Parts: sequence; C-alpha cells; structure tokens
Amino acid sequence: MKYYVMGTDGRFEILKTMLECAPESEADMIVPTPTAQLKGANVVDYASDEEYLARNADITAEGAVWLLMGELDRTVSGRSVTIVGSGRIARLLAGKLAALGASVTVACRSGRERAMFSAVGINSVPIEKVGGAVVINTVPERIIDLDNLKKGTLLIELASKPGGFDKTEAEERGMRVVQAPGLPAKYAPRSAAEAIAAFIRKGERAKT
Repeated sequence: MKYYVMGTDGRFEILKTMLECAPESEADMIVPTPTAQLKGANVVDYASDEEYLARNADITAEGAVWLLMGELDRTVSGRSVTIVGSGRIARLLAGKLAALGASVTVACRSGRERAMFSAVGINSVPIEKVGGAVVINTVPERIIDLDNLKKGTLLIELASKPGGFDKTEAEERGMRVVQAPGLPAKYAPRSAAEAIAAFIRKGERAKT
C-alpha cells in the first residue's frame, strides 16, 4: 500500500518515514491533515477514530502540562488551574494536573458533566463562572467571558480556531496569552505520528 501524506509539520514528516509513500497521483491512499475535511474511499479517516482521538488527546494533555510548567515560575503543585471544556482533552488534563497536586476546576455547560467531575473529586462550575489566575481552554468556540478574568491571568489556548476567547482583547486587558493549537505536533511529533500510523496499520490488518 502506498500513501500520499498531505501534512508537512513534524508529525507528518516522521509519518512519511514509517509508511511507503508516493506522489498523490501514484498513491493508493491519502493521509490528510486533521482539518482537511477530505472524505472518500481512498482517504485515511483517522480523525474520526475513537482510539486515535484518545491517543491524540492524551498527547495534547501531557503537552499542555509541559507548556504550563514552562510558563510558571513555581511548581504546578499547589496552583489553581481552571480548565474550560469537558471533552477528552479536558478530562485527561484535569487528571494529570490533579495528580501533580494542582487545585483543578473544570468549567463546562453540562450539569451532567459537572456532576461527573465532582464525583471523582474535581471541582466544577458553570461556564459562566470561569475565573482564576490560570485558565486553559479546550473549546473551539468563543465561550470565555473576559470580563470574569483579571489583569495578569495566564490564558492558554489549546483549541483550534476560533478558540475560546479573543486573543487581541485579552492582551489589551493585560492578560498573558499562550496559543498552542496543534500541540501534539509541537510537543511530541513522534508520538503523534505513531498514533496515526497505529490507525493505518489497524486498517491494513483488517483488510488481510
């Protein structure tokens, strides 16, 4: 099987070394970027696979911890961190930060999700009550009310566009903004490539 790999960031460059690759006109399958929105029998649809999404979310969550550590002048332990969202990344990130001793609050819309977080010992609040000195967003939607945040707040953006807040406005209000969408390719490109390759190999085995 020959593959045409569309992406050019670190994970895709590594992925090219793991696969038998060919120009698009000669390839049997196309490996798109996650945002390419390509569909078809000859497209590797890894971005909708639950196992891949779980692996990628775990890489993103670990990368977010690494990123946060680089932005702080003290340990994560004892720090209050608010995570916006309740999806895969938010759940994994909350667990990792709590294990490091951070005081974690998850802000999300769903009462059911808030109850689930509370059941495992993680504080949760409605999305309207986002606050704190460190806020990490995982929702690709303008969902954070900057009026609730103070000057000096560290805002880390993990979500893709449009993101959870207006970067320019946040910076004008004196907040410190770190934008980190696509974190797996920046933090652990080989692990990110391996996650895609694992999906491809699973599909190859299923066809034999």
